[in-house]
Amino acid sequence: MADTDDFQNAKLYDAIVNEKETEVLERCQQFPDGPLHVLTIHKDTVLHLALYYSGPSLVLKLLNSLTAEQLAKIAQKNEVGSTILHEVAPNDELVRAAEVMVRLNPELLFILNDYGETPLFRSARYGQIKMFKCLACEMRKIKSEAECRTYHRRRSTTTTILHTSIVSEHFGG
Repeated sequence: MADTDDFQNAKLYDAIVNEKETEVLERCQQFPDGPLHVLTIHKDTVLHLALYYSGPSLVLKLLNSLTAEQLAKIAQKNEVGSTILHEVAPNDELVRAAEVMVRLNPELLFILNDYGETPLFRSARYGQIKMFKCLACEMRKIKSEAECRTYHRRRSTTTTILHTSIVSEHFGG
């Protein structure tokens, strides 16, 4: 059975990397977790990999294909504790996908990865201004301004988002 699973995983991985949207969507249906099926030794799901290798089209289709049972697992983390929202944050081209993710589970905004970073923090670190504005706006819809400020720091070093933006030379906008 393991050989069959490995073979199916390899085929799905290949379809993602080669941006074969129809094949990815069909192959996801073969797994109970669908787009949240863990595909790598680093605990990356199909959605994580689609964010790395594909464009917004596939990511949005995968998000829209999630069933109610699969939605319960949308906050699943990879090996470094990053959710799919953490992985979408460093890419302004995926703002629409981020909006869908937040609509599906607003708590994704506040989850810290193993580095103590929120998705908002990651968007600033990588200079993604559109994404930063989107995530900040979504956070303010849920939490007060004072509560939001607690998520403007990296927990382990108390580095602020502003400090990170300056150090990585991503400021302005």
